[in-house]
Amino acid sequence: MDAFQPQSETPHRPLEPGEMRIVTLLPGPLDSPIHCTLEHVKLSDLTPGSTAAAYQAVSYVWGDPTQTQPITLDGAAYPVTTNLYSALNYLREAGEPTRLWVDSLCINQRDVFERSAQVGQMRAIFASAARVSVWLGDYGPHPKSDWHLGFQYMIARADWMSKPPKTPAEQHRFDTLQARHVRGSEIMSGLLARPWFMRAWVVQEVAVRHFRNDDEKVKLMVGHLTVPWFAMDGAFGRLLYNRAPRPDGTLSDSYGAPNGLCSISKAWNYKHQLTLLAGEAKYVGFGEQLAMYLSRFTQFGATDQRDRIYSLLGMLVGNETVPDSLAPDYSKPASAVFHEYTAWMLREGGCVDVLGLSSGSPDGGPSWVPNFVGRRGVFYRNLEEASPVKLLDGDRLLEIEALPLTVVSAAGPRCSIRAESSRRTTAGGTAQDATEVFLEECRRYLSSCEDLLSVPVKVVADSAEGSEAAPATSRAKASKLARLKGWAKRASRVPEPNPTASAADTPTPRQRLNKYFEDSFATSLMDSHWTTPLPPKQLYDVLMTGPADDDAPGNRVALSHPYGSYIADEFDGYSLFTCENGDVDFCRSTAVAPQAGDMVCLLRGSTHRYVLRPVGETEQWALVGTAYMDAEFSREWHRHGQEKEAGMRAAYASLWSQNVERGDVVQVVIR
Repeated sequence: MDAFQPQSETPHRPLEPGEMRIVTLLPGPLDSPIHCTLEHVKLSDLTPGSTAAAYQAVSYVWGDPTQTQPITLDGAAYPVTTNLYSALNYLREAGEPTRLWVDSLCINQRDVFERSAQVGQMRAIFASAARVSVWLGDYGPHPKSDWHLGFQYMIARADWMSKPPKTPAEQHRFDTLQARHVRGSEIMSGLLARPWFMRAWVVQEVAVRHFRNDDEKVKLMVGHLTVPWFAMDGAFGRLLYNRAPRPDGTLSDSYGAPNGLCSISKAWNYKHQLTLLAGEAKYVGFGEQLAMYLSRFTQFGATDQRDRIYSLLGMLVGNETVPDSLAPDYSKPASAVFHEYTAWMLREGGCVDVLGLSSGSPDGGPSWVPNFVGRRGVFYRNLEEASPVKLLDGDRLLEIEALPLTVVSAAGPRCSIRAESSRRTTAGGTAQDATEVFLEECRRYLSSCEDLLSVPVKVVADSAEGSEAAPATSRAKASKLARLKGWAKRASRVPEPNPTASAADTPTPRQRLNKYFEDSFATSLMDSHWTTPLPPKQLYDVLMTGPADDDAPGNRVALSHPYGSYIADEFDGYSLFTCENGDVDFCRSTAVAPQAGDMVCLLRGSTHRYVLRPVGETEQWALVGTAYMDAEFSREWHRHGQEKEAGMRAAYASLWSQNVERGDVVQVVIR
């Protein structure tokens, strides 16, 4: 439930305990003034088939809170956002009143205590409704007839995806249908880009319904047209990204537009599987469930950041309860909510990977508390039988075993290709001009990264500051740095340089960076979703060499622009860093950049590699962020899923047991 607070007086009467409101949308023709009334009903009366449950729950996005239009609510003028006004206009019947549940109308948005209490009832409200109406918007610039063709194409595609043609005749019929609906398919290709598919609250609003029995009761609306959820899910839900290869096989430019429908459908299926397991008395703990959901929706938006967590509580399945101290409370700042829930998830489920669900720590909290924002990465439940985490000092400190890998020797500038190219693009310029500026910025930034790699590895000094003349704080940091470098050298077992190796055997900075992006392309699974005429390692060279006179017009741009878009979007805001053992990586943090002297390590129970920074005079660390490339033992599992899970767990267990025996595992306290 996003936060929108009307400035006018509210017509809402106080709710009694156990009550909710239903809004009745009075009949009227399209585009006539909108009139609504409110009624109070008991939540206990929301039984299937009851009069109280005869309402539609409306799932929508609020839109720009500064753009409003007035309706009449219980006889008083009441402002609503433009998107909701449009939804009510199309939901209204000409001759009959329509009973709805709409959050901004049925909850007094000015009452923090009411908002907190009603959020806890959202699951029951959407699960009990006779129907969930998902408002995606009006027809936009396209006529209704084109949308009708689009919905027909969607239903046909869903049927084809569930029952692919087996004979030439069946394939011919489908091809003929698809050819007829070319216009409709073009329109539908942009539907997944509508903002509803990337908002945090919508997940619960549809997925609380029964996965098998209720998907037809979830209706997607564009204007007056509706289509059941199962049709759209069947047509597009299996596509991880909203993209398609061009006819010439080059990459689509739509990288960075994740398919929210896919994420919502997978979460809905996961909840269904949890329900089946609960029926067999096989429970997955609430902490682990919530951590999994949070990992899937870090790219989804929320006007109120606390809703990143509150919007998912209704998805939890089982006999457990969330502690009363964690009940939704909009009087708490987001940093406190994130801190309390992270501590609970670590205690209850031991899911250390939750520490990586961040693009930067929230203001005012410990460095290890995530903000649950960023591009989605790998998440796995605890790799240990019990939680490997110990929380100290009123949950302000986190103690855990670490396996040092290496030390950061230098860091480069943040990736800001998009921002810099936007800054340089002049108003009124052509699309070709914008493309040229973007590619120039790609080459400029990547050249700066190659420059960083061309500098000989700098071994961070760990003794100069340790002299008696140095301040005590400096001596303590130097001593800590010396010890961690000793741990890292033993754990990483870096081979000594080969004095007989020739310069030809040493990869150039361009080759090293090229190889890194080739590996990252596979790590992000892009190689399984994009069809390209050239492998990624050649695309990097094409991008960096720039236009060539002997190329066919536009050919080099067609090849390099999408690959540059991948780098610009996937690593936006991240900083490249090099390490003393020769490693190269990006840090998944847009708030704190790595610096020389930081430690790169594994943490017990996690699949990530973490960047830690020594702080203060005590043996404590700050979490800078996670490295883009996860632990090597987890990469095959990430690519191939369950079939590689047993191998990953075995490799993890062997890695840690061997290093414990060698004495290379250390206890760290992160603050």
